Amino acid sequence: MLNEKLKNANAIIPICSFKSKKTPWLWWESATVWGKTGKVHPLFTDISAGSFGAPLNLVVQGKEFYSPAEFFETLE
Repeated sequence: MLNEKLKNANAIIPICSFKSKKTPWLWWESATVWGKTGKVHPLFTDISAGSFGAPLNLVVQGKEFYSPAEFFETLE
């Protein structure tokens, strides 16, 4: 089911944290959508974009979860 959803996704909001940085799933899921549409909007929770590292910190749409304005902008 997850594979099918990712194949049909037009965009993705990966939740980026200290924990997710270490798992290959965040990278695999993000790359699946990025390769198709280029619409990856990372949401950084307990880590800054700079600390999270490339390639997701290079995505200009990345926002910080702890900033209410950026959080709601990501959801839009």
